[in-house]
Amino acid sequence: MFLSHKTRGAISQIFLYATVIIITIILAFPLYWMFLTSLKPLDKIFVYPPTFTTKPDLENYITVWNKMGFSRLFYNTAKVALLTTILSVSVASLAGYAIARFRFRGRDIIGLLILGTYMFPGVLLLIPIYVFMARINLVNTHASLIIAVTTFSLPFCIWMLRAYFTTLPTDLEDAARIDGCSRLGALIRIVLPLSAPGIAATAVFAFIAAWNNYLFALTFITSEGRKTLPPAISTFITREGIHWNLLMAGGMVATVPVIIFFLLLQRYLVKGLTLGAIK
Repeated sequence: MFLSHKTRGAISQIFLYATVIIITIILAFPLYWMFLTSLKPLDKIFVYPPTFTTKPDLENYITVWNKMGFSRLFYNTAKVALLTTILSVSVASLAGYAIARFRFRGRDIIGLLILGTYMFPGVLLLIPIYVFMARINLVNTHASLIIAVTTFSLPFCIWMLRAYFTTLPTDLEDAARIDGCSRLGALIRIVLPLSAPGIAATAVFAFIAAWNNYLFALTFITSEGRKTLPPAISTFITREGIHWNLLMAGGMVATVPVIIFFLLLQRYLVKGLTLGAIK
């Protein structure tokens, strides 16, 4: 029995939506379980069978906030993340535009080399970067953390913006230059406003990379007053055991700003990824 075209289309839509719902549930369940664990006392976490609902109890959040000084940690982490994002996007915009628009020998090779540097694991270059920071007296400063994180987020940011810039026609830039605009002026007044989705996608990537960075933050920052959230949350893992309730509560608090930042730029993020970054 042959199905009509309309019926096959309806079945395909149902199958697509069902698949999306199943994948969403699978991906969202760890976050749900993390939130659920953060509302439980420690002795209720390992009960069997596990409970999927619980009476809301904010005691863990209050303990984490008061014990760790989350307001200070939030400020330090936000400072590092925002400055890293601004620096990464600014440099990547100039570098990505140069690779996308200028014709010079070895341009494609340079683009591949830039992306190739992103494949190096951070731990591989941790000691050389630390020695460099020590020689210029930047250890235990937020500047060292910003530079180090930017070093590893910048190659991918350049690649994303370079791919997005290549999708933009050059006619508007040529018209602006005919009217007396310089190359830099055309970039600022024409290209960057049109590239808002790609810039937003790049900014989200750089922000998340800086906000979640643990390795460099643990290595370069030694004083309590300059610590960021990831190393501070890891202090709930002790020799006596893991305080899962406090660890999950701290993780939830640290996740909220990333979710808010993502939601604010979601509209631009989807468009930027689909138009340029995966070309």
